[in-house]
Amino acid sequence: MIELYENNNLIDYINAYAENKEFDVCPFCFPPNNKLRAEKINDGFQIKCLNCDWQIYIHDIITDEKIKDAIRKQPYIPCTNTPEDFLPAEGKYRVIGVDTFANERFIIGDFDSLLIAQGVARLECGTMLKTHVYDDGGRHVYEDGSF
Repeated sequence: MIELYENNNLIDYINAYAENKEFDVCPFCFPPNNKLRAEKINDGFQIKCLNCDWQIYIHDIITDEKIKDAIRKQPYIPCTNTPEDFLPAEGKYRVIGVDTFANERFIIGDFDSLLIAQGVARLECGTMLKTHVYDDGGRHVYEDGSF
């Protein structure tokens, strides 16, 4: 968990994802140090390790809560196994779930960014449940979960 600060006030504890990475530990501390702090600065966030000098500036933090909000807005839709199942609207990313035990596919939803779609896929997957992300050209761009 990362402590999220705004104007030097602790406002939340978050899991943060940005630039296709989860920021939960410092990449340079050994043993891994999970004391990270995010500070809102101008139009982005600065994540710092409280143990060493490592820091990174990113424009957006996608939190688990943002991902859960995105999931709640859309009901699952059964797949008909047609090519259209893998094509979201232009500029969107589609997340498809595959229940490997029941051998069923379903559309979890279409999302505005790859980062949110990857977060949804990460949160919705599990053992015997794979998730896949497709871009608006029908290309497979991410997967998570296990058989």
